[in-house]
Amino acid sequence: MKKTFGYELVEAEQNKQKFYILLNKMQEEAKEVVCSNPDDQPRLGLLLVILAIIFMKDNVLPEGMLWDTLKRLGVIKGEVHDIFGDVDKLITVEYVKQMYLDRKKVVTGDTATYEYRWGVRAQQEITKRQALEFVAQVYGTEVQAWTAKFKEVVEEEEGDSGSD
Repeated sequence: MKKTFGYELVEAEQNKQKFYILLNKMQEEAKEVVCSNPDDQPRLGLLLVILAIIFMKDNVLPEGMLWDTLKRLGVIKGEVHDIFGDVDKLITVEYVKQMYLDRKKVVTGDTATYEYRWGVRAQQEITKRQALEFVAQVYGTEVQAWTAKFKEVVEEEEGDSGSD
């Protein structure tokens, strides 16, 4: 499948349940063509923003903090966005269903809220380095300026290269 279609079938596990996902393994040039689809770009951009926020917040993001951050970007929970449409549904249903985001219910006392982490698909398709490079680009800095996160990226990369 990888040679013919550019996809790889990967076994993954979430909540002690095994499943399979197709990962896009096309060459970078082909990816650029696919990602240049004007309909997909804004949604992919929003996903990258959310993944970057999660990474920068130590890989766990409370729902309230997610919406507070998105509100500063003009994306407000409960409102239909001109570009993204129903953002609440996009995040809590589509991104979760596609396994880009992992949404966990957290109960504290009488209240329940949610927190977000990178989903299985995001972990397979996007690197922490890419998320950090995105953050650095937004802030106009080098990735090394984010010392703790850069160290985390390098340690993860060294760990991954050691397991080959």
